[in-house]
Amino acid sequence: MQEKRLSIRVKVCLKVAYQVVKSFRRVISYTEDISEGGMRLPIIQRLDSGIALEGEVHLPSSRKPLIFKGKVVWLKETGRPQLPFMAGINFMDASSEFREEMRRYTLKRFQEEQVLNQ
Repeated sequence: MQEKRLSIRVKVCLKVAYQVVKSFRRVISYTEDISEGGMRLPIIQRLDSGIALEGEVHLPSSRKPLIFKGKVVWLKETGRPQLPFMAGINFMDASSEFREEMRRYTLKRFQEEQVLNQ
């Protein structure tokens, strides 16, 4: 299968606080992987493709979390009782600051992985 992603994706566990837009229920999860354009996130509820989310990603290199708006682009069942779904989230309307911070972080992590794998 040919890779379709436009940016570097790294496997990393980052804290994410998110909620469905216009919802009051804020949920904490941790990424499976992340890129400048999106993330793979285990979640507790079934969310339809296209559902809008808002939240924050906590990068270890940043003093404050990065705020994002996103949408669910796919959802799969995991078979795990505590986190029964895995969601693909695309970041939407991301600020240039968000994209630059994410680009720097993922590039650094990617380079670290390359050194470790040599």
